[in-house]
Parts: sequence; C-alpha cells; structure tokens
Amino acid sequence: MHAFLARQPIFDRRGEVVAYELLYRGGPEGHAGQRGARATAQVLLHTFGTFGIERVTGGKRAFINLTRSLLVSEYAALLPAHLVVLEVLEDVEPDPAVVSACRSLRNQGYTLALDDFVFHPRFAPLLEVAQIVKIDLTQIPDGRVEEQIELLAPYRCELLAEKVETPEEFQAALAQGFDYFQGYYFSRPVLLRERREPATSLAVLRSMRQLLTASELEEVEEAISTDVGLSYRLLRLINSAAFGLVREVSSIRQALALLGLVAVKKWLALILLTESGADKPAELLRLALIRARMLELLAQGQGAERAAQAFTIGLFSTLDAFLDQPMEEAIAPLGFPEENVEALLHRRGPLGRLLSLILAYERADWPAAVAEAHALGFTDEDLTRAYVEAVEWSEQTFGLWE
Repeated sequence: MHAFLARQPIFDRRGEVVAYELLYRGGPEGHAGQRGARATAQVLLHTFGTFGIERVTGGKRAFINLTRSLLVSEYAALLPAHLVVLEVLEDVEPDPAVVSACRSLRNQGYTLALDDFVFHPRFAPLLEVAQIVKIDLTQIPDGRVEEQIELLAPYRCELLAEKVETPEEFQAALAQGFDYFQGYYFSRPVLLRERREPATSLAVLRSMRQLLTASELEEVEEAISTDVGLSYRLLRLINSAAFGLVREVSSIRQALALLGLVAVKKWLALILLTESGADKPAELLRLALIRARMLELLAQGQGAERAAQAFTIGLFSTLDAFLDQPMEEAIAPLGFPEENVEALLHRRGPLGRLLSLILAYERADWPAAVAEAHALGFTDEDLTRAYVEAVEWSEQTFGLWE
C-alpha cells in the first residue's frame, strides 16, 4: 500500500510559518480525512522513517493526528517532542484513559492540540492539559466564533483558526484574537480597486518579459548586464554552495556558458519573482518553488526544455498572489506562449493538466490527484517522490534568499 503525504502551513500572527500539518492518505480506499489507527501509524512510519521529518517539514514542527488507540498506547511517546504537535481528534472521547494519556504526554514535554474543537463541558479535562485548540471556521456558524472563544478563555489555550482560505478570513480571525492560522489564504491575491502597479514591479515585469522571450545567449547576457542588481544576485546564487561549482563564476557570460540558456533563464525567473513580491509572506515563495520543482520533475521525461517550461509554469502559478492581480492581468505583460497562458488561466493542455494534478495534490484531494496522475501515465510513487523531493529542494533553495 502506497502512502501519499503533503503538508499545509500554520502561521503565527506575524505571518511566519511555525509548523506544518501533515496531510495523509494510506491507500486507494483512503481520503484526506482518513483517521484510522492504521493511517496514523503509516504517516508516522513514512514521515519519520521513509521520508525523514526534516525533508517534509524543513525543521519546523509537524502537527500529527492521533487516534484514541495510538494516544493511549506508548507509541506516541516514541516521537521527538520538540518536532511534533500531537492532535487529539474531535471524535476521541475524554474518558479517564485518554485524559491520563494526555497528562502523561504533557508532562513529558509534548505539545497537545484539540482538533476541530467545538466546546462542550465534557471536554474540560482535555482543555486543562491541551496547549492549542483548533477551530474550523467552516464548521462554526456566523457570529458563533466569538462565543467559542469566550467559552475557551478560562483555559488559557492558544487558538488556531483552520480553513482560513482568503485574506479577508485571515484579517477577521486576526481581529478575533486567534494565535495561529492554517489554510492557503496567503496564496490568494488581495484584489483592490484602482490599484496602481508600483514602478519597481513594472520594471521587474519588463525584465521578465525580455528574459522569458529571449532565445539567444547574447540576448540574455545583454538584458542581465544592464541590470547591476540582477547580475549581482545571479552570480551570488550561482557561486553559492548549492551549485557546488569547482571555481568561482565571475561573469554573466561565464554563467551562461557553464549552465546553459535554459538553466540561467529558470534561475533568473525565480530571482525576478522574489523581487516582484518582496512584501509577501515567505511561504508564498516556498509554495511557488514546490510547484515549480514538482512540475519540472514530472516533466523531465519530455526533455530539458519541456521540463524548464513546466518549471516556469509552476513558478508563475502564484504570480497573481505576488502582484495582487487577477492571473490574466498578471501574466499579460510577460509575452508567454499560448500554451503557457492556457495552462495558467484554464488548466488546459498537457502542462495545464500537470498543474491541476499538483494543485490537487497540495490540497490533499487524493482522488482527483490519483485520477489525473494515472491518466497522464504517472504512478502513485511518482507523485509522492516528486513532492517530497520538491519540498526538500524548495527548503534548500529558499535558504539562499535568507
């Protein structure tokens, strides 16, 4: 039985990622909500054994769902306390064995979270030992969230808002006093009326168009050489330990000769994307990197140029959020070929279908991801391997910007 594994970021009030919840499916019959003991055991095995926790979470804490059977057994205490948050699922009744197990884990230094929580007096014993309470905003009727917060106030737990999917929902949860936020709100554009594009973003977009449409080494060299800042960032990146070059690269021409046109254009696109959204959450860049690398890995069998094209589509699939514009407006100045436009706007064509596959995977929509993957000729193992490799690569690459 093959295991699928994805992650979803958890943010603090400053917009910094503090942890990831692990999303899991253990087999063809499973789905994103699979909660059995076997499922949890499998995710623990694969995360800490097969994949390695550092590869999946980048060294941040992992929120892991625990069934009652695992909670009251001794297995939970085998996990490294400093790397995990143990989630007590909403269907676990607070009987004496469960409460005793939670107290024991708390005393051993574990952080406990109550998942999908709706207040009821019978949960008071768990509230006395839990440090975090997760509230699914989609399960609480409008106007009742504040009531839940008031009921939880005496227990001094930190509050985590789940299913925060838009910037407006994030702002509302922030105002309500939540401490943590989980969802993909950070990847949505903030659309404003009468928005004027900053001069810096316009310059970046012009550079993007010039570089993305260049077909000769000389064109790229000329475009980069006229931008001192861009030249510096590219050379600094190429000379970093990530490239492992034997000798230092001292010129753009030398970089082009060593890496080739396709590779240099890929890295330049990444540099320019980061410049277009300097005020955006760092996790948005991580998401762009994961999509880009996963698309590239899945397209490698079609040749280097096709893989580079796939990388570009994955990278720019977040451009609307970077620029706070509808995607159609965001990519209009870039001069993309029609195939790229169709992929980004409508998920059409082979690359559009690949992008749809990756978006389904990151949402843990396993049935949709598996169906699309099999239709495109990929195995379940191909998906998980590409995702984990993409996450690891994104963490390494992101380190170059810190």
